Amino acid sequence: MNDQYLEALRSTLEFQELLGRVKARRPIVPAHNPEQDNTEDWKAKSAMRQGFDLCLTLFGERNE
Repeated sequence: MNDQYLEALRSTLEFQELLGRVKARRPIVPAHNPEQDNTEDWKAKSAMRQGFDLCLTLFGERNE
């Protein structure tokens, strides 16, 4: 991706608002609880979060 284009895009208010909406929908991965088997929920939300993180990384965001 063209770094100058991305830098210009990131400086716009519209793009910052879009990033805010994407970040707000980033899945929260629950702590694994072996007593109440939530493994499938844990795996699914973890995979979704990895996808969100990849998207944000491509948009130049640093993940926590």
